[in-house]
Amino acid sequence: MLVSAREWHGWRRNQTIPTFQPRGELTLRLHIANEKFQARYNRKIEQAPKQAIRETTLNIALLGFGLETEVRASENRGRLLKHDFVVLDVIQKTSMNGRWSGLLPSSPLSGKATRLAVVAWATDSPNQRPLQVTGGWLTH
Repeated sequence: MLVSAREWHGWRRNQTIPTFQPRGELTLRLHIANEKFQARYNRKIEQAPKQAIRETTLNIALLGFGLETEVRASENRGRLLKHDFVVLDVIQKTSMNGRWSGLLPSSPLSGKATRLAVVAWATDSPNQRPLQVTGGWLTH
């Protein structure tokens, strides 16, 4: 897991994700309440011709932790495999003004996970290189 572009291993010890001050004028904020989200991406936009303005895409992934799979065949038959960081669902929304709202992604496997997390990242459409990323643990 990366936090502020640096590798972070605190998730292994169930530590709270550290906070940091964003560098520059880029800010992606995600507010979650009652399975709904509101997101806002701000950046300093220099005066530019209208054709230079692009859509921004918000990607939100629901992650499951502590999932288990019972192997029923092959050399691993009878083993119980444990999984973390499983992407259960992903949604994408575009915006011209950097504002989004809607329902969080969901999955029938959510109830089988011991913990859930969400990660969100903004990209300039159609480029998928992340401009900024945020995320955190969800409470059941």
